[in-house]
Amino acid sequence: GVLQGGGGGGSGGGVDMLPLPLSPKSMARVGLGAYGDKFLGAGQAFVTNNYAKYFSSTAARYYFDVTEPYVFNKLRLVACPFLHKGSWARIPEQVAGGMTFKPPRNDINAPDLYIPLMGFWTYVLAASTLQVRRGTFTPEGVALHAWWGACCWAAEIVLVWMALRSLSTSQMHVSAPLLDIGAYTGYMFVLVAAGVGAKIVAPGWVHYVAVVWGAVSSAVFMVKTLKRIIFSEARHHGFDGNGHNYMLLTLAAAQFPLHLWLGSV
Repeated sequence: GVLQGGGGGGSGGGVDMLPLPLSPKSMARVGLGAYGDKFLGAGQAFVTNNYAKYFSSTAARYYFDVTEPYVFNKLRLVACPFLHKGSWARIPEQVAGGMTFKPPRNDINAPDLYIPLMGFWTYVLAASTLQVRRGTFTPEGVALHAWWGACCWAAEIVLVWMALRSLSTSQMHVSAPLLDIGAYTGYMFVLVAAGVGAKIVAPGWVHYVAVVWGAVSSAVFMVKTLKRIIFSEARHHGFDGNGHNYMLLTLAAAQFPLHLWLGSV
């Protein structure tokens, strides 16, 4: 069988999708006021105008089908994956062409590219802001941050893809769509950007705590996600996952040098 992006039923469990939208009034309760709504609206327009147009197919546009409640809950999940106590399985959906999965707006476990892309450019801007404060900023520095960030992102995509393929056997093909892998690995930029932001406002031990927290959260998120991809249907094929825990540990350990490297601005 072909294992792609998990499966099985379930409601996503653990971190429930909050019905509360991130309206200006609700954002005011957490100190952002109307800026939260404006930021999300501007971010959606930025992604739509600069990226979504390159994903013309319906399958690709799936990754940008997000809502404000989804973004809030997904950010909370990425930052604190320990709170996600229930199932990590995606919610299946029967369509005319067969079985598929519900889009991000309806499933917190679904991958999206809106948050990774916004996290990526937030990281680039945060790194540039840090250089401005140090008096070392150059226009070329922005391109350099984007280049190295994109290289690290691509390297992790290749690493995860190769790791999944290494688990394939003659009876079973373990894989996931490339855009799924890109989404799962790209969530790290949210935490890396937070670490750089902490370095701007509170250099010292606060920054180091943010970096360690981000790396640990990324590691937990990746392990939980890849476990779902590998094991969700593999049990039906008599697949023994115990021998592949080393692969999961390796990918989890890789989060620490990635966070340190990207955060060393």
